[in-house]
Amino acid sequence: MRARDPNPISVSHDHRAPRPRRARLALTLALALASPLASAAWGTAGMVSALPPGGAQDDVELAGNAAGQAVAVWTQWNSGTGDYDVFASVHQPGGGWSAPVLIEADPAHAVYPHVAIDAAGNAIAVWAQNGLIHANRYAAGSGWSGAAPIHASVLPGEHPRVTMDGAGNAFVVWHEYNAPTVRDIRANRYDVGTDAWGVAQTIEAGAGDARMPSVAADPAGNAVAAWMQMNAGVYSVYANRYLAGSGWGSPVLIESDDAGDAQPPDVGMDAAGNAIVVWVQNDGGSSSNVNAYANHYQLAGDTWGARISLEIVPDQSRYPRVAVNPAGQAVATWVQLGSPQNILANVYQPGTGWGGAVLVENDNFNNAFDPRVAINADGDAVVVWEQLSGGPDYYVWANRYLAGSGWAGPERVDPDNTPVQDSVPSVSLGADGNALVVWHRSVGVWPNSDYTIWSNAFSDTGAGGGGGGGGGAPGPGAGTPQPVPTLGAWGLMGLSLALGMLGARRARRRRAG
Repeated sequence: MRARDPNPISVSHDHRAPRPRRARLALTLALALASPLASAAWGTAGMVSALPPGGAQDDVELAGNAAGQAVAVWTQWNSGTGDYDVFASVHQPGGGWSAPVLIEADPAHAVYPHVAIDAAGNAIAVWAQNGLIHANRYAAGSGWSGAAPIHASVLPGEHPRVTMDGAGNAFVVWHEYNAPTVRDIRANRYDVGTDAWGVAQTIEAGAGDARMPSVAADPAGNAVAAWMQMNAGVYSVYANRYLAGSGWGSPVLIESDDAGDAQPPDVGMDAAGNAIVVWVQNDGGSSSNVNAYANHYQLAGDTWGARISLEIVPDQSRYPRVAVNPAGQAVATWVQLGSPQNILANVYQPGTGWGGAVLVENDNFNNAFDPRVAINADGDAVVVWEQLSGGPDYYVWANRYLAGSGWAGPERVDPDNTPVQDSVPSVSLGADGNALVVWHRSVGVWPNSDYTIWSNAFSDTGAGGGGGGGGGAPGPGAGTPQPVPTLGAWGLMGLSLALGMLGARRARRRRAG
């Protein structure tokens, strides 16, 4: 004999209407289908590194891999020496940020930090210091190995950029003065097999000033560098390719518009060795006629294509960035000047091409700056930027691109504290759709303020996550506004079915009564 339930549920036995079991089932289905979308959210932002005594932090850069591991590097004022040092923190999925560590010991001023990470979680950090480019390698599970210059020079080197291939080898490019107003593009490679840097070399051949290089590598150990260089009275965009086992090739002019100057390019590579370079360029007529472009390198044929416009309506564009995934999908983003200054993006699909520029933020009153972008193997992407609040304050925003669905809409990812300046964000995106953003945040009221390093995490599964853990907890009121939950198409279908069933039930009861 079945035992009686000590807490029975009261059930109506009104036989004038059917029991609403199907309606309840449909409503349950609607909520179940909606829950994955509703639970995906940004966490609560927190400090990666607190403000040091008598100092400030700046120039934060972030690199992350598909597993969600990440490394952040930044400069930090040293009141004792009167110079900036380089610090780093490591992020492990589910573990937060490590305590910040000083990764160089040179008392000279350090600037231009940059970092790359490989699939195993090893990383290379680079920066300029005392006229030389320095590097330090992080070995997953062991830590930082020690900083050292990667070249010898009597003239200053600046603006280093680093990337890593699938085996953990690294490529660093920078510009280096060979005269008071003329710079060369230089490169060096770290060999993981010998745990040693090679000999730095010049990878461009022109007589004109060359500067602001960018570099990307594929898993097989090939790389592409791109930069701007004076040619026939204007700055043009050049590129050079490193072939694994052979070395650097010859520099190639990848655009032929001599009407006006090109500005610093950005580059990304896919797993097959193809590359995309983006830049902005003045097309003549006026100083405001600056437009965003891309060019593609195809490994099959070993050729660059023609310059492609990224914009639907050409306008005043600045600060282009691109991210490319292993399959060759890409997202480019840039600033478009105007009233206000906006952030635009364009998505590239292999075999289809660029889809058209779209506005990824919807603030019609306040200027936006400094976009960055990351993409994962599924083709999902995140664009982050800083934006004025209507006063002297800046906030950090993000917009997620969902492959097959489009842009989710802008969301603020920094704490809702005012007055404050949250600026210069950097972003990484894991294979699971989880993202990390780091930025620097003002302490005090601008312009009399210092900066600390903050972070926030996006969880695609609703498992929570936040930005703190390394150097302190967020202060009072640091909660991040969460996005409004959304049901999505399947959830709305189930909810509609449930409401329809409940409405039909009520109608039958009215007729029966």
